[in-house]
Amino acid sequence: MKIIFVTVVFLAFCTEIIGQTNPKSESYPFDAYKQPVDMTVDIIHLKGELKIEPVSQVVDGIATMSFRTLRPRVDSLIFHSPEIEIKSIKIQNESIDFKIVGTQTIAYPKDNLDYQGIYEMVIDYRATPTEGLYFTGWKDPSDRMRKQIWAHSPGNWMPFINQKHDILTSEFIVTFDSKYKVFSNGDRLMERDNGNGTKTWHYKLDKPHVVYLICLVIGEYDYRTLHSKSGVPLELWYYPDLEDRFETTYMHMEAMVDYFEEEIGIKYPWNIYRQAPLNNYLYGGMETTTATVFGDYMYIDPQAWWMRNYVNVNVHELNHQWFGNLISHLNNKHVWLTESFATYYAKIFEREIFGEDYYQWERVKEYERTMNAAKVNDLPVGHSQGGTDRWYPKGSLVLDMMRNFMSDTLFRTAFKYYAEQHSHKVTETYDLLKAIRESTGMALDWFFDQWILRGGEPHFQFKWDYTKSSDGANVIRCDIAQIHPRSELIGYFKVPLQLDVYYKDGKFESFNTWVDSNLVSDFPVREKPLFVVFDPERKILKKLTNIRDIEQIKLQALMAKNMIDRYDAVLELDKFPIEDKRTTLHKAFKQEKYHLVKSEIIRQIANDDKSYDIFVQAINSGDEWVVRSVVTNITQVPQKLEKEYRKILKDSCYINVEKSLENLTKSFPDNDYLTQTKEEIGWRGKNIRIKWIELAISKGQQEYTAELVDYTSISFDFETRINAFNALLNLNYYDRHVVSNLISAYLDWQFKLSNAAKEVMQKFAENEKFKTAISNFLKQQNFTEKERAKVEKLGL
Repeated sequence: MKIIFVTVVFLAFCTEIIGQTNPKSESYPFDAYKQPVDMTVDIIHLKGELKIEPVSQVVDGIATMSFRTLRPRVDSLIFHSPEIEIKSIKIQNESIDFKIVGTQTIAYPKDNLDYQGIYEMVIDYRATPTEGLYFTGWKDPSDRMRKQIWAHSPGNWMPFINQKHDILTSEFIVTFDSKYKVFSNGDRLMERDNGNGTKTWHYKLDKPHVVYLICLVIGEYDYRTLHSKSGVPLELWYYPDLEDRFETTYMHMEAMVDYFEEEIGIKYPWNIYRQAPLNNYLYGGMETTTATVFGDYMYIDPQAWWMRNYVNVNVHELNHQWFGNLISHLNNKHVWLTESFATYYAKIFEREIFGEDYYQWERVKEYERTMNAAKVNDLPVGHSQGGTDRWYPKGSLVLDMMRNFMSDTLFRTAFKYYAEQHSHKVTETYDLLKAIRESTGMALDWFFDQWILRGGEPHFQFKWDYTKSSDGANVIRCDIAQIHPRSELIGYFKVPLQLDVYYKDGKFESFNTWVDSNLVSDFPVREKPLFVVFDPERKILKKLTNIRDIEQIKLQALMAKNMIDRYDAVLELDKFPIEDKRTTLHKAFKQEKYHLVKSEIIRQIANDDKSYDIFVQAINSGDEWVVRSVVTNITQVPQKLEKEYRKILKDSCYINVEKSLENLTKSFPDNDYLTQTKEEIGWRGKNIRIKWIELAISKGQQEYTAELVDYTSISFDFETRINAFNALLNLNYYDRHVVSNLISAYLDWQFKLSNAAKEVMQKFAENEKFKTAISNFLKQQNFTEKERAKVEKLGL
């Protein structure tokens, strides 16, 4: 026995050694940018004292940084200073030497700084930013453009140490023309009239936040202050000349704060929350700490609600006050902790307000963006190059799955604990995983590994057969295969799966199982089912190949309990000819209540001359989204539908009016639809007015050409200019003013405007006369070096 024991121990020891010598390896996508920025100092407080000259676009400022050294014998400090002239730098009130290297300034203390010493650095500077701090309207010769100055981060208008994950407090003291109001982060400590036509505004945020979440806004505004149930002041800024848009724009504002305080379990973490719309803003919105800025194309009246309202962006940016500002991510590898969270929480708030079907519609849009990203690469959510379609929508869908697996109670418990443990800190993905384990006992390493740290999505193939078991019982034999390509980075997916089995009486029963590879399994049923829904409500992020006949699909389209399951069946019908599905689609349209299914049906039957009655019902449905499907998919209007279609010219949605006007005019060029819509302007770039002018000119009314050309100038917002450029392209019209405005648009900092101008010029350039005209124009211009380099990239 002793010999056997020794042998076993020896073998076990050898096995362990072999295991250590040849460990099983794991592979993850390479991430070249996962390393955070090295820090030699910790900025404690940042103060900016600013005077801004708007016409010359010059900022005279003094930046004061209090900091603590993190290394022994610090002999230099490097900070970000593009487009900034440094006049002097002092540390502890002593002038020091510095040099400029590219877009950075290196400051040299007279003596090496002590380890963990506290110091103050004062930088006197002048900035001439062409980006970072944006000026609109100040150079408009007609004085029609809104005059604003705004920034949503400190780049290019004040020097700062480029450590995005650095936590600090901040304050700004801004002196400017007293005609305008100044908006920034934190508490407004002072608004002082200087008696010389200027005012000085003082804002201070005394709770720590990351350095890049700083904003500055100057313009002609007023504001109203609302309050949440818990008393949070909500200071909402608006344009005085468009005050009637306030309620539509800021709809549900108080409810958003109330909802998050209850859902997250943590009170709003700052003293105040304020918002302001911005002209020519680059994105949807930006959640700087205590203060959100957003594009004023979402500062809307009720008729623009259906084009793009502010609710989703508003609630997304508000959520960042918890996830993004109270708790910040280390770098882009972990940005999903900010953006996926805000996207997810915005979606579940909208479910609270607009209902389950709306929530599922949001998830459909998230799914489409996720799968579009999957066509490009298989990078994961937790990757610094994962991209916005993964950090936002895919991450949101992953959080849906996480909550479904954990339960509402444990999900809330874990996320509250995570927020409490990391308030005013910077986090990494592991911090969330650890918080879940510590607060609920759930070890979700497998989930994070599969959905966050690795990329890809499962592709299931599903088929079932009704049969008898060995003891004669009714069963369905389900064959579930994972058919996506597998590699060392993407393997089989482990998911909890539900199957809903529907019977002739309309009732169904659900079966639940785990799938972690391929599976063939029998499930007991009471009779032969009509159809089976694989993963009802799309709880799993996946592709699905469902092997079944058209009759099962049609039954699901009509009988499935959940709107989204009926929608999926209607999508599946798209591959069949109209004769095989017309009756089902007509019946489904009549019984459906939500626009998502109805709109898809209209898309599939748009060219069917036997669906006239459905088109009439759609036009008269009172549902702007269903009408949108009509004007999007029925662009060549049949004569018999003209009378009904004409009603859309009075629709409550601007985009529907624009599209119906265009479709009717092109379908029936001899009819006059312009008189009825002559006074309409529209929203988002004067969409109706510009389309009206384009159509009028195409019908010979050349007197409107000057107005259309004017809309391409710097006197108008970027969307109006883009719409006008495209209208002129459609008309194949250009002159010297158009060429000049195209170049100014191309050189503009508004990248959407710049890209649109480039595309229009490239299309115009197919005409040799245009190429000659633009070449002659360019030769006469005095561009800066930066502008000249950009113009040369056009290749015209």
